[in-house]
Amino acid sequence: MKWCPLQGVMKRRKIKMASNTTAQRSRSYRERIKSDPLKYAESLKKDRERYLKKKQQGVVKSVTEMPKREQRKMRRQWRISQRNRRRKWKMVSAVNSFMAHTTPPPSPDNMSVNAEDIPETPQLCEPTPERTPQRKRGRKKVAKAKAKVYRDLNDIKQKLEDALRKVEKYKKISNRLKKKIVSTRPEEISWRVLSCFCADPHPCQCFGLKKVNILGAQNMETALGSPSSSTLTSTSQPIIDLHEGLIGSWCVVRYDGDPYPGIIQDVDPEGCALVRTMSHIGKNKFFWPMRDDVIWYRPEDVIRLVPEPQPVTKRHVMVEPTVWKEICSVLDHET
Repeated sequence: MKWCPLQGVMKRRKIKMASNTTAQRSRSYRERIKSDPLKYAESLKKDRERYLKKKQQGVVKSVTEMPKREQRKMRRQWRISQRNRRRKWKMVSAVNSFMAHTTPPPSPDNMSVNAEDIPETPQLCEPTPERTPQRKRGRKKVAKAKAKVYRDLNDIKQKLEDALRKVEKYKKISNRLKKKIVSTRPEEISWRVLSCFCADPHPCQCFGLKKVNILGAQNMETALGSPSSSTLTSTSQPIIDLHEGLIGSWCVVRYDGDPYPGIIQDVDPEGCALVRTMSHIGKNKFFWPMRDDVIWYRPEDVIRLVPEPQPVTKRHVMVEPTVWKEICSVLDHET
């Protein structure tokens, strides 16, 4: 079979067409555009308009509009790109510096060439040494330390918020605490209202210290440096007949001059009642505290029996208004 020149031409054309892939054609098109300043400026303008249009449509989001996770991812990619750009620039500067120091001067035959036609060698920064394994480990340690500081800071913020919530909680609890007790003798306790025992274990004269004999041998109350006990006695009549049959009944007791509803838990032979009381949150509005408030009350501090309080909300209750008004009038308390 004879060889035809047309076959060789077609074969070379097929090889050339196969070699021109889409990427190569796009690269050659971009190079032609960049070679023409006008077309290149027009192309940049179109790219800018296309980007702004996508941003208005919400296709492209700024970093501030991204979620926290996407922000970290994007900024990490920026750091990597900037690191690669700096590394590439250092390599180019190292090559240029090497060529500037090692290139011999021009030969005498070319001395007639104008100096203006010779391009100047750019004075770039000196090359820096490549990262060593020690530097890489150091950078990893720094990144790890920064991450740990970030986590610790978040933990401290969370603990601070929890502590502030606890402070508010204990402030409310402290407002409900009325008495402080210390004992110097087995049968006697000393107490005062929101006071300090600065001379503990010896009694001090701060804030009107009072004494109570808990054995009942001397059921008295004295005030050191305060008005006489007769002025503190209420005009209300205590319940005389306190017996075990009243266990489980609702009553109102007096604590630091304020009335509180509660349930009688026990009665001793001397007539004192163990009452589980509620806490107040407003005028005639009470609720059960998280920690049970159960203490012994003397007969004169148990004002009277009352019906079971009525619910106001899912947690709060109120004493019957007429009964509450009568109790407040007896104790000279604001309704």
